[in-house]
Amino acid sequence: MAIKSDIFNNESLKKDIISEIKNYMESCNVNFLFGSGLSIGVLDTLGDIEDKLTKAEEMNNENKSKIISALFWIFFKKSIYPIKNIDDHTDLKDIKSFLGVLKNILENRVTINSYRQINIFTTNYDSFIEISLENLKVEYNDGFSGRINPYFDTSNYNKIYYQQSIFSDRKSEIPVFNLFKLHGSITWELKKNKVYYCDYIDNISVFNDTYNDHMPDDINLILDDEVNEDLIPKIKFKNEFSENTFLSDYKQKFKIVNPTKHKFEETVFDNYYHELLRIYSNELEKRNTVLFVFGFSFRDEHIKEITKRSLNNPTLQVIIFSYDERSSLELEKMFDENRNVKIFKPDKNKKIDLIKLKEIFSKINEET
Repeated sequence: MAIKSDIFNNESLKKDIISEIKNYMESCNVNFLFGSGLSIGVLDTLGDIEDKLTKAEEMNNENKSKIISALFWIFFKKSIYPIKNIDDHTDLKDIKSFLGVLKNILENRVTINSYRQINIFTTNYDSFIEISLENLKVEYNDGFSGRINPYFDTSNYNKIYYQQSIFSDRKSEIPVFNLFKLHGSITWELKKNKVYYCDYIDNISVFNDTYNDHMPDDINLILDDEVNEDLIPKIKFKNEFSENTFLSDYKQKFKIVNPTKHKFEETVFDNYYHELLRIYSNELEKRNTVLFVFGFSFRDEHIKEITKRSLNNPTLQVIIFSYDERSSLELEKMFDENRNVKIFKPDKNKKIDLIKLKEIFSKINEET
């Protein structure tokens, strides 16, 4: 049975938890799994767009592309377009502050059993983690190699970084964050069957400028209406708009796993996503491993199944920070049979947000 704990309502328990997490950070192969909860307050949540897209895709109607196009446009305007206007000094201050705490823990880590690395797995497609790490002047490996035309290859993760003094042969390992974007990234561009780093700000701007004047003025009605055939005639595009051209252009520009129930099929059949999931599985199967989970609901079936299968590893410990009381109940039911899962939940009517998570790890850092 998974262990459940109220993390903030008992000071003695809180100290024990912090001491336990400190030991994991010092001695284990350390992994984090972040979901959309990491970006709460920066990007809008998806709401029920995933369910609506799934219903639209499953419709038996030749005009269903109208609904699908409208939904993808709403998803773009709510969850992709705002990325271009992010102020990394204000909007990302909480993400940067939390990663700064992890950086300090990693720099102070002294162990002969593990490398000075932290693996970050995320389903988020934005660039917030990369921007924050660069602002912190932290070495990170996102799978890209090269400067003029950076290209992505999972073999680039198999690296350990050292620095050597100019005046001696002494070497020391550089702390590194390995970043694995399990659902792709807006920074990805596919050219000649290879993924390259792209100018995602330009991509977002061009896509918006191309289609903004073609969309219905009242497109948000789709968020309130049921997805069925009655909705189709209500969606009226402008200026010789082609749904097929729009959808093709969207999928070409944004190499991400889209919010539909069929996301599992996309990840299995795309080699890049499949390789990243394989790495996630391999890391969890290593001896003496810890996985910290924040902002992730495990509603992505492919990631949930890999995680649950990896729990057969007796030396794996999964620690989940539940955002609120409701999500903790769902997680407790999901992992009820797994003894190596600990679910930390907030006090009643409170939340474990990024600020609270930073508070926990800051205490660890003070004792490290």
